[in-house]
Amino acid sequence: MTSTYSRRQFNTALAGAAIAGATTASSAQQAAQSYPSKPIKVLISVPPGGTMDILTRALANALRDSFGVIYLDHKSGANGNIAMELTKQAEPDGHTLLLGTASMLTINPHAYKAFKIDVFKDFEPITLATRFETALCVHPSVPANTFAELIAWFKADPANASVASYGIGTLSHFVLALMERSMGVKLNHIPYRGATQGLQDLLSGQVKVFVNTIGQSVPGHIDKRFKVIATSGAK
Repeated sequence: MTSTYSRRQFNTALAGAAIAGATTASSAQQAAQSYPSKPIKVLISVPPGGTMDILTRALANALRDSFGVIYLDHKSGANGNIAMELTKQAEPDGHTLLLGTASMLTINPHAYKAFKIDVFKDFEPITLATRFETALCVHPSVPANTFAELIAWFKADPANASVASYGIGTLSHFVLALMERSMGVKLNHIPYRGATQGLQDLLSGQVKVFVNTIGQSVPGHIDKRFKVIATSGAK
């Protein structure tokens, strides 16, 4: 969470970075003249190597000249809930930050019965870091180069209809569910604990279809290690 003062500073410094933290009005006033007064900790809610990990590190590096010591702490698991709870529990002085995702902030409250966080009261948003789409990636051995051909392949043999996501309750999982509804095909969901592990198994052929972030998918598509046959974006 962060103070009102730190929100204004981050808006200026980041010009579009999406980080959140905990705040109270009194702590915001007290911190206004001295922020930051100690090292800043940024929690990373995913395993190393994924899009969110790379983005968080890039933002932290860009801020170090202005804010001094910033260190990163991986707290992956439960689709970001672990990192969110730790951020909520932190001292509300703007020195513990979290890069949130759409799934963490908008899907998790509805997907977990024991969700203990009020995203509107427990966090103060600072700014939007980035927007990205998901990509439907298939192994080169899959005889499909279009979405329609993939549907036909699934329907021809339902045993093929297994699709991996980078975690239960993530945007990747949500897109998979929309695919299932639109295709009229029952899919076998294979959830991973992060995009990196899912991508590794796609490359090795252990999984044939994977819904991943577009940024992490483009290099493999260009190198023809797998095929991106559709995205959730307009192009």
